[in-house]
Amino acid sequence: MNRVTLMGIDGSGKTTLMRAVQAAAANRASFCFSPDFHDISGFPGAAESRALTEFSRLADSHADPCLKLASLYLRMCAFGEAEAFLLATERRPTLCIERHPLLDSLTYLPVYIAAVKRSGARPETSDATLARIAQDHPEVAGHVAAAIARRNGRLGITDASASGIANYCMAFGGYAPADFVRALSRDYQTGLPNVLLYLDVPPSLAFARIGARGKPLEAHESLENLIRLDHLARSKFSSFEALGVSCHTLVVSGLPEADVVRGVTRHFDAAGP
Repeated sequence: MNRVTLMGIDGSGKTTLMRAVQAAAANRASFCFSPDFHDISGFPGAAESRALTEFSRLADSHADPCLKLASLYLRMCAFGEAEAFLLATERRPTLCIERHPLLDSLTYLPVYIAAVKRSGARPETSDATLARIAQDHPEVAGHVAAAIARRNGRLGITDASASGIANYCMAFGGYAPADFVRALSRDYQTGLPNVLLYLDVPPSLAFARIGARGKPLEAHESLENLIRLDHLARSKFSSFEALGVSCHTLVVSGLPEADVVRGVTRHFDAAGP
């Protein structure tokens, strides 16, 4: 299986580019918009994926960083099921992925762990937060419980609490990259991609695009933060290469869309675009 993944900061245009590539090369690859697996036509886990997305939003609304960490992890735990569904139903040799869960976690999970530590929040408080969410959103809580149970059964874990998930994620902060990927490959039920294409977009342009969406900016959506995250992602390339991932920067601003699309599809097979 040839896995090609797009990565980039918020506002870099990952989803827009994926849609353009999908339109141009739909017969040459399957496309996975991670972690919104409910957008995959016919995916049996769509209802749970949609509920976990809402769970992540609710964790934000309750200002619970530990529960936010747990929600992000649980969403990615469905990646392997989505990947297997696409491979079985579409039978294409390449999978093109927006935000591969292993590379995304290796880059950004430590950022969320550091944020939890800075906040002084304790994972134990997440159980009370989830209980409040369950009162107002029982269907969401039901899907969360099902996702935890399925993940626990796969990994041989008995703790089904939200705090247990948060504590589990916090422990990854001290892992070396190879150990980190080895553990999360099992959790996410997938392997590393063959190729990483990093969207080379100036953070100032990405920030302008976010503002143009017309939505209120979230706490992390600042120019300063985008600059920091862009630097962080690029600093991980050497670690990715050491793990066997071929890393490339893809210039996307100022070029015709067709040229950018070809920059992606040339990695789909040996024959080229």
